[in-house]
Amino acid sequence: MRNKIHFGIFETTIFSLFLLVNPSIRAGVPGTNDSTGDDAEPRAPILSEKIGDAVQRSVYEDVYSIFLESNNCSRFFGGENALEVVNGLSSMLTRKNLNDPQVGMMMTGTYSNFKNMRTGFTYRLFEKNIINADGPFYHEVCSTSRECSRRIGSFLGFTREGRALMMLHELAHLMKGADGKWLIPDDGKSERQSEANTSKVEDNCSAQIRQLASTHFTELLAARKASTNTEAALKNRTNEDLTKQALLAELMLPY
Repeated sequence: MRNKIHFGIFETTIFSLFLLVNPSIRAGVPGTNDSTGDDAEPRAPILSEKIGDAVQRSVYEDVYSIFLESNNCSRFFGGENALEVVNGLSSMLTRKNLNDPQVGMMMTGTYSNFKNMRTGFTYRLFEKNIINADGPFYHEVCSTSRECSRRIGSFLGFTREGRALMMLHELAHLMKGADGKWLIPDDGKSERQSEANTSKVEDNCSAQIRQLASTHFTELLAARKASTNTEAALKNRTNEDLTKQALLAELMLPY
């Protein structure tokens, strides 16, 4: 099963010095701002209500939830910084019949480079980002012999896990690793390279993908907020205790 990536001959670079002061960017288009200082709030706004159809919203929330936590998969993609890229790609996805049932998703055209000036995180986004309406993202794909065992890595393409892996594959084309290279190389002209890229992503994200069946997005956000509030309360209490100790020490000083 293939995901495709095709390149144009031009690229542009956009720095978030502009993006950070653009209200439309804060609403969730590429280059969205960093966190506002509240650790309970993710570094990028949640766009569930603005994402395509129910299937796209589901995979968006699944991938968002993976990057929201500290785990092997999120670290492979750069931690919570990657949420900005999830928003950027998800907001640009369109559903279109590509007349090739073997293709799950495709990114094509020229691309723009983005850099968050606050965090230094960089990534790119393509001009066109397509989910194949007649492919494994939405349907069980069968060959002419009616064999329906097509997979995305270890997963059936039209399942929750398969869709998440497809999305993670595309995101890996958009971000670089510590070595300055794209997390996975271009693979639009090579099915073998595409499969190798999918395997690399799955190797880093398999555990988190398999946990999606027991993941509930709203519950995850609530738990994160509750944990942060508890930590903040403990910190405030510690500060109050230190202040009291300082006052008592001052009262005991000789005059």
